[in-house]
Amino acid sequence: MKGSIKVFLARNMRVAAVLCLLAFLAVMGRYIIVHKNVPQRVEPQPAQMIPPQKVETEMSIRHFEYKDDRRRAEIKADKHYPGPDGRYRLEGHVEVRDFGRSEGQDTWIYGDTVIYEKGMTGYELLGHARVKYKDVTVESETLNYDKKTEILKTSQGASFVTEKMRGTSQKLVYNLGSEVFQLEGNVKVELQTRQKKSYLIVVEGQSFSYSRKDKKGSMGGGVGFSSGKSRGGARAMDFVLSADERYLWMLSLKGAVKTHLVEEEKKAPPREGEGLYFQGEERDLEADEISLRAFLNMPKVHSVEARGNCLLNLRSSSGEAKVVRAESMKFVFDRWGGLREFKAAGGARMEEKRAAGTGERRIFGDEIFIDGQKKTLAADKKQKAVSRLVSAEIDVQAERIMVNLKSEDLNAWRGTTAVLMASADKANEAGFFSRGKPVFVTAQTLRYSREEKRFVFNEDKRFADKDEDVKIWQDKAMLQAKDLILLEETREILASGGVKSFFPYTPKKAGSREMRVEISGARMLFEPGKNLISYEEGCSLRADTVGLAAKTLRVALQEGRGELKEVTAKGQVSVSQGQREGRGDEGCYILDEEKFVLTGKAVLTDPARGKAEGDKLTFYMGDDRILIENKSQKRSRAIIK
Repeated sequence: MKGSIKVFLARNMRVAAVLCLLAFLAVMGRYIIVHKNVPQRVEPQPAQMIPPQKVETEMSIRHFEYKDDRRRAEIKADKHYPGPDGRYRLEGHVEVRDFGRSEGQDTWIYGDTVIYEKGMTGYELLGHARVKYKDVTVESETLNYDKKTEILKTSQGASFVTEKMRGTSQKLVYNLGSEVFQLEGNVKVELQTRQKKSYLIVVEGQSFSYSRKDKKGSMGGGVGFSSGKSRGGARAMDFVLSADERYLWMLSLKGAVKTHLVEEEKKAPPREGEGLYFQGEERDLEADEISLRAFLNMPKVHSVEARGNCLLNLRSSSGEAKVVRAESMKFVFDRWGGLREFKAAGGARMEEKRAAGTGERRIFGDEIFIDGQKKTLAADKKQKAVSRLVSAEIDVQAERIMVNLKSEDLNAWRGTTAVLMASADKANEAGFFSRGKPVFVTAQTLRYSREEKRFVFNEDKRFADKDEDVKIWQDKAMLQAKDLILLEETREILASGGVKSFFPYTPKKAGSREMRVEISGARMLFEPGKNLISYEEGCSLRADTVGLAAKTLRVALQEGRGELKEVTAKGQVSVSQGQREGRGDEGCYILDEEKFVLTGKAVLTDPARGKAEGDKLTFYMGDDRILIENKSQKRSRAIIK
């Protein structure tokens, strides 16, 4: 019984084992069928560093370097082997992609030979070396890149390129982290600016630095710069680029700065309202320092400032030229390139050679200011020296002088003095305030209209501590009044307000001395074409011992000479000589004959002889005789001595 049980158990165990084996085989078969087309995953293994004693060379390699399960670099080269110094060498068509910490920060390394440290913490590039980081590419025969400090450098001559900048130098250092360039030795940098058109600014010097993050840079060691035909130089330069590096936002030049600017493009005619006073095909600007600033969001110059020994020189093909000197200058432009304002300060001086036929002009002042919108030029006194304008027509001095650049009208204020220049073609002209000689004027204000060819001089109490009449003189002839108008071409004069005029006169009698004739009135008109001077309201004349008063006086001048000929008086006429006085309706003073004829109810009063009446009284000034005449039925004549 016991034997049969044992046999039964043995048989059943064998069956169970077979069944288990069949089940295992079925599971394995199903797994193989399901996964037979899926490749097995092969975990990449970091390259095993070969110890120096095991020198092995890999050919035509392409593999990845890992650290802490993160890709560190991708390497391609014709050869890869360890060097005797413990560093690894890549040779032939080397390309290394050093992965950055985040996307877009990869560093691409190229060269004939690349040597790197264990752990890939630094690279040495030999032969056709090139490193690319973001949009920056640096090339040289040799480059060293320290990955820990993120510094790329060489001293074997290098070039770099960015989207808007390129340059070359003997030494180069570029910090990939701070994005700062430092160049030394024979530096040349090209800045490509403007959006619509390629525009290169080439800068050369001995040292250069630029921070791409701050957009700030500098050049030193004697700077030269050019753009097309324009050029310049300075000892040092600082600059700031716009946020997109598309244009110069700020430029500062220091130390013996010289610039020569040539207009490259033919500009469209200026719009009405634009101030283009300083336009010209060629412009030179020199100073100890010059700074430039662009509009905040526009690649156009907003302002230019110059300081120390400033000199501006402009020339145009039309023959116009301008030269300005001052201690400081500032230009402000509008968005269309027109001059909005200009100021030269500190002994400012401007010399203009205007278009053909319009002559030259010089302007002086502590400050010279141009308002481009109003089209005015002003010279101001700020310290001691008065302002001055000199041209072929006039020499004006005042505390403030202003010229309208469009109409050429002139204004002067406060302590004005002027010299109206003689006309070369009128040198033979003689007479009262003739154009053949200069005329001198003092006044508080002066206004000149170029269109009307008219001067207006005023005594203006706003600009004077005391009453100061307008005074105008030529040789010994002088005129003074509160207000005076003079026509430039005809020399016609209109004066008002306490008019006084003074004339030199020498009687024809042999041995006579020169005397001064003073004629006054509320208003005066000089008509050169008629050789006539008219006085109105409260008029008077004084000549030696002779006095004359009347409502109006008419002074006739000798033709071509301008000397006094005769004076006609009307309205409540009175004449006096010594103690004797004559009154009448009209009178005539004939200077060459030294006599005065009084008519119209003439009355003579003599303290010694009493009163006498007549139709006509004739005063003979030379011998003190008086002739009394009546036109009654019985004509009478009497002579009083």
